[in-house]
Amino acid sequence: MRTKGAGITEELADQVARIVRSLRTLELRKAPSVSETIDWARTLVLLGVETIDAAGPRTRCHSC
Repeated sequence: MRTKGAGITEELADQVARIVRSLRTLELRKAPSVSETIDWARTLVLLGVETIDAAGPRTRCHSC
């Protein structure tokens, strides 16, 4: 993912990979694809996210 996700740190790439790996163990209608994972990682980079934590979505989402 680091080669496709330009600008992503090793820590963020690892976190994204672990989250997607855990999502793939769930009984979802469709598991996240590789391209969707890369898109998500790129979006996180564009948003300036350096690490994923439980407080992140609440602090970045003004309507939450």
